[in-house]
Amino acid sequence: MSVRVAVTGLGAVCGLGAGARSIFDSLLASSVAVQNRAEVQERLGAGIVSLAELPLSSADGAGQAGASRTEELGLLALREAHDHAGSAAQGPVGLVWGTTTGGLRETELCLANLADERGATELAPLFAFPISGLVSRSNRILGSVDRARTVCSACSSGALAIALGAAWVRGGLCERVYVGGADALCATTLLGFGALGLLDPIGGRPFDSERAGLSLGEGAGCLVLEAGDAAVRRGASVLAWLDGWACGAEAFHVTQPEPGGNTPARLIRAALSRAGLESSRIGYVNAHGTGTVRNDDAEIEALERVFEAGFASPRVSSCKAQIGHTLGAAGALEAVFSVLALSEGCLPPNARLAQSGHPSLIGRASERVRCEAVISNSFGFGGMDAVLCFAQPDGDPSGRQEFSPAPVFVSKSLVIGPSESQDPRNVPDRGALLDKDRSRRFDPLSVLVSACAERCLEGVPLEPERPIGLFHGTAFGLVSRAQRFLDRARRSGASRVPPLDFPLLLPSAPSGNASIYAKLHGPAAAVSRLVASAHAALHAALECVSLGEAPHALSIATEPLDEISQRAGEVLFGVAPAPVWGAAGQLVQRVPLDEDSVQVLDWGESDGGLPGAPEGRAVAFLGGNDRSLEPDFGGWALSAVQQDSSIEGLGAFAIERCLTALRREEADCGLVVDVVEGRCLFTLFGKAPPR
Repeated sequence: MSVRVAVTGLGAVCGLGAGARSIFDSLLASSVAVQNRAEVQERLGAGIVSLAELPLSSADGAGQAGASRTEELGLLALREAHDHAGSAAQGPVGLVWGTTTGGLRETELCLANLADERGATELAPLFAFPISGLVSRSNRILGSVDRARTVCSACSSGALAIALGAAWVRGGLCERVYVGGADALCATTLLGFGALGLLDPIGGRPFDSERAGLSLGEGAGCLVLEAGDAAVRRGASVLAWLDGWACGAEAFHVTQPEPGGNTPARLIRAALSRAGLESSRIGYVNAHGTGTVRNDDAEIEALERVFEAGFASPRVSSCKAQIGHTLGAAGALEAVFSVLALSEGCLPPNARLAQSGHPSLIGRASERVRCEAVISNSFGFGGMDAVLCFAQPDGDPSGRQEFSPAPVFVSKSLVIGPSESQDPRNVPDRGALLDKDRSRRFDPLSVLVSACAERCLEGVPLEPERPIGLFHGTAFGLVSRAQRFLDRARRSGASRVPPLDFPLLLPSAPSGNASIYAKLHGPAAAVSRLVASAHAALHAALECVSLGEAPHALSIATEPLDEISQRAGEVLFGVAPAPVWGAAGQLVQRVPLDEDSVQVLDWGESDGGLPGAPEGRAVAFLGGNDRSLEPDFGGWALSAVQQDSSIEGLGAFAIERCLTALRREEADCGLVVDVVEGRCLFTLFGKAPPR
């Protein structure tokens, strides 16, 4: 199979307004949306620049009743991109959203004032806006979708979502995929960046020699990606080809960029290689460019590794001086602007750049340059990086190289839990599971994910650069830790918030910390899908390997016994609290490791239909079940599943039971199913062929 990925629709909303074209025109005009907010500066004890209120109520396609602000922003961008692309796809449709905070803005007040007695009345609104809420609500615009995912890789979440959607199209899993990122400003974000000292009192000035930090913003960006031949066949206007992308982890530090920019440079080269382009054919780089000293320096060093020291072309700019750093939305918004820069032949400025330190940097006015191809960079906390490469919409819609998804195998899997001497209700000190020096300041989730990753990789031959993806499934994360963070700010003031607590509140923190601990350099992210989060993480790992993003990937889900999350699972989904802490993980590879390896025959989503049971002993295992539908198990023998995990780890333990049954030859094939919001996630396993 050979196909290019076409961009056929764009949508955007941010501090400069609503509408991709209108916002881009404002960028070219050097408009700046950020506003100094004296009351915020006084409350936080540090300067901050935040965005003006957005016209959600008056914008076309305004949000749905009961939606969080993040969801509302995302739905606006989705509606615009959907209308822009036009014409319904004939083949399978996918949806991937990236976010950093999800609906945290709406739940903060409840968290900060949560009483000791936590009944259904208190907890229901607390979890009314999950990380995956935008995917749930998007169906009202798109109708049913065939494959959906919510990912979090901190500030690269939007770009990661785009790369994942592109891989789905290239791999033939979907004909059209809606991809993007969304995040609303919330108190946790303001407090956290303020405590880390990353906010510039007079506003972010990326790449300026006097820069002193960033401005925070909010917004959403959305792109419609389609198989090139399908887009051309229906007469769609192709805005650009997304020919190249690459995602990977720096494995260096949870908040600081890797000095020298080695990983970003590696990913830029990988994206160019996938696109079949020489570096000389790139005319513009939409930089991550936050305005922090170390980040901007590392990015320029990375670019010089690729384009040679002191380069003047390609031209480079960052939009964050104008719209602020929009976190999980940043990579998606900047991808929208990159496509428009390519199609319009006009490059956005560095609108607040007073003193330029590099010849490639665009000044305070836009430049008219027609580019053959452009790059968009996105870098996140934990060193989770993503690079996208867009090319002019001419040429053959077929891909330059033949591509077919590769077969995949679960080479190792395991469960870890308390020993007889350990407290089953408390995750042990990190020293009992990990090296103490390498795991300093790890929270319980990071401890469990890192321990699972380390054990899954023991004895596995790996390439020296360790190109291993890591995906952590989580529905809620450590909500109790977020409550303590907000409660401390409320009781003691913003100046008493521990700076290093903030990065650990992000859903992506465990996967980022684990990639640092185990020195993993493949894609890393949290994956969320309510009761099916563990199963969704496995699907992400399977696709990472099968679709050529990395030769190995880990899928991990944890049961950390977070009291608030457990109670919420009980109230909202009827899932009893787990009695013991635990974690489960699987190592996915392109080749089987040994005779215990299990082949993955099929995986996907459905509206209740499941793969037919083959001849022999066919056993199905049900993980999460929100009772929104009854799957049709047909000829499958449904195995009783012992309840030893709450919502955070349900699917992972069902997966492990299925793999164990196959290895013990208690079944010839196994099917794992999770039911969530009227959909079935399923994975079909069978015995691996002899090596």
